[in-house]
Amino acid sequence: MAAGANKIIDPYEICSNKVYQLLTKPSITWILDQAVFGRTDLHMTEITIPVGSVLDQTMTNELTLNMKFNLFLIGVVDKERGDTLYFSLGEQYHKLNVGDILVVLGANRDIRKFKKEIGVTQ
Repeated sequence: MAAGANKIIDPYEICSNKVYQLLTKPSITWILDQAVFGRTDLHMTEITIPVGSVLDQTMTNELTLNMKFNLFLIGVVDKERGDTLYFSLGEQYHKLNVGDILVVLGANRDIRKFKKEIGVTQ
């Protein structure tokens, strides 16, 4: 109080909250860790699934973007449903089609690698 502090932060509470978040919301925790603790090269981009792409008829839960490309899927614009962005939740299953738009977060080099893998020419 003499130093002007009016609140005490319990380190045990902070650690237990972090462990809980890692177990229940690993994707959100990953984004926050990357954004807050040093990843200044994070970018968000839209990627349209091209004709002939390996992603055509793939389910979103099969993408494994984080493990394979170090990317995070923010959401999908399903062109059959219109132009609304549907935010990605790990437990949702959605079939991707040509023309759908993926909104991803990651480093530019990882985004370029992913685009090349799925057949985007730009």
